Amino acid sequence: MRRVCAVVGFLASVLFGSVLFGPSAFAHATLTTAEPADGERLDSVPDRIELTFSEPVGLANGYLRVIDEHGSRVDDATPEIARNAVSVGIRADLPDGSFLISYRLISADSHPIAGALAFVVGEGPLLAAGTSEQVSTSDPVVGAVFSVLRWVSYAGLVLLVGPLVIAGLCWSAAWRVPVVGRLFRLGVGVSIGAAVLSVIVQALYVSGAPLTGLLSIDVLGILETTYGVAMLVRIALVVVLALLVRWSVLSAVSRPGGSTESILGAAAPGAFWAGGVPLIGIALTYSIAGHPIASTSPVLMVPSDVIHLLAMSVWLGGLVVIVIGVLPRRDAGLVAEVLPRFSTLALFSIGALLLSGTVQAILEISPLAALWSTSYGLLVTLKVIGFAVIVGAASRARTWVRSRYLVPRAMNAEPAEPAEPAEPAEPAAGPLRQSLQLEVGVAAIVLALAAVLVATVPARTAFAVPYAGSLALPDGGTVQVTVERAQSGPNIIRVDLLDETGQPMEVSELIGTAELPAQEIGPLEIPLQPTGPGRYLATGFSLPTAGLWELTFNLRFAEFDAVSVTAEVPVS
Repeated sequence: MRRVCAVVGFLASVLFGSVLFGPSAFAHATLTTAEPADGERLDSVPDRIELTFSEPVGLANGYLRVIDEHGSRVDDATPEIARNAVSVGIRADLPDGSFLISYRLISADSHPIAGALAFVVGEGPLLAAGTSEQVSTSDPVVGAVFSVLRWVSYAGLVLLVGPLVIAGLCWSAAWRVPVVGRLFRLGVGVSIGAAVLSVIVQALYVSGAPLTGLLSIDVLGILETTYGVAMLVRIALVVVLALLVRWSVLSAVSRPGGSTESILGAAAPGAFWAGGVPLIGIALTYSIAGHPIASTSPVLMVPSDVIHLLAMSVWLGGLVVIVIGVLPRRDAGLVAEVLPRFSTLALFSIGALLLSGTVQAILEISPLAALWSTSYGLLVTLKVIGFAVIVGAASRARTWVRSRYLVPRAMNAEPAEPAEPAEPAEPAAGPLRQSLQLEVGVAAIVLALAAVLVATVPARTAFAVPYAGSLALPDGGTVQVTVERAQSGPNIIRVDLLDETGQPMEVSELIGTAELPAQEIGPLEIPLQPTGPGRYLATGFSLPTAGLWELTFNLRFAEFDAVSVTAEVPVS
């Protein structure tokens, strides 16, 4: 057990270290249209600006602001939300000039989105979006704490489900053992505590504030969002579940006659079935506060996610109860009663996990190349590897159980018993103990991966087909253009200048601009920086919306010797 704990601790520290020091993950809500558009030039100041997103957004601890070229706010400070759109009014007495729209909102899957757009009234220059101090990511420490809390909340669900399932379906006298009751009460406390703390940390997360900024944010405002409502419902359902289990046990104890073991044994199925509905509701709160509710197919994604969570909790929660509550008792009769039943239950849980996980992967990972080219896909791959290790350990344990208990019974024979039935030999149970401990340890890592996945942009959103084109120059040579994402939002643009022999070509000046003629956006200057002979790079250049963009590159060789080429880049 010490070795297993050491491995789990090491892997968990590596995992959460990557979360702590890695970049903050943003949600997959994307800006679809803006009025005025980024880079647009207008004849007069608009009455309102409006941003429309790919999914519903909220304003809790966020903002939508408009500032002028002097850094002064010119909006009316009363933004309005209409499902997928957010708008704000602009003062009517403004002169011509350059303006910057900055926003920080909360998406339907509870993660923050932020950005900035610039527009001009008249002939002034565009303001650079990067100059806006309001455009910021979430604090990395807050993001790491949020991931830890998600892991803790999953652990709470596991501790709620495990005792109920084992007591209701595998071990009729489980509530008679104090450690089983303690595990359930720990699950109640952990679930409620994690939900309360998650509301507080969520307020920091979506506002971009650090842990020290708790007093400067509106925590209660989170309770008006989908995430806040989900946490309140979760707390209420956990309390209801605890009361139902307590009532089921106490009502059984109050019955006249019968031994303590038979009374508590009668209470176990009642507590299990009474807690079924609240447990489904608790699992549902995880789905409505995350990616499933904001997916392209929530009707499929939400039920599959609930099944996935409950199947995981049944399997892992049952393992925890067996490792902590069954094996240490060294009772051969108890092992013979519990393990065959749980082995069958675990087999059904594995099937449910495979089916629901496949559905989620199909919906969230598209196309297949996104599996190995996005962070989300790589995390899912690690989960699958961990799942395979767990299944291997579970198969070993099931083989041990079948050979010792299930096969003899199927042959109408007595189960093989140790020489001293009350104290089975330790070597015989050694493979089982090791397999179960390995399952619990690796499953803890898989839960941590699931906690990080919740804050990771889904693969179907993060993946984009890059653009690569080669533009011929009139006098020989080519301009090779690569747009790494070719998707609305920040992009990396690479330009390689080659002469007719394929060697790097030097120019005295290279200027790049981007235009979207269909929406009269641009020209936007591409901030190309030289990185080597004939090589140029622009990082973080934002293409504000989808469409067929024209990237134009002006090459100057001498004072009166210049040439221009244009690439048409489809942006999704």
